[in-house]
Amino acid sequence: MAEYEVMREIYNACAGKWEVDSSFLQEVETDDMVRELTAWHNGNLPPYQVDTRPDGTTVFTFDPPNRQRYLFSEI
Repeated sequence: MAEYEVMREIYNACAGKWEVDSSFLQEVETDDMVRELTAWHNGNLPPYQVDTRPDGTTVFTFDPPNRQRYLFSEI
């Protein structure tokens, strides 16, 4: 299992940018990021896209109307 720092960002449509949700910062140890996301959403995971950044961060971006993204960075 790997250990991750997880940050949530919420899209602010008025400002047209992503903003960090300072009330949500988690450290998790998991081998299944989707399972963690599903648990945080009470088993109802909305449709999403997954990308990996050059630094290795895995980004889950939820499709509208749930404009949120979760960034998993290995620590």
